[in-house]
Amino acid sequence: MNMYLLYAAMGYLSNAGNMADYFDVKY
Repeated sequence: MNMYLLYAAMGYLSNAGNMADYFDVKY
């Protein structure tokens, strides 16, 4: 369960970073 939560957290942070890069390029 801990590994699953860690994986989910990593995925969330990675997605947030991608969104930030997307907005940096768009605006």
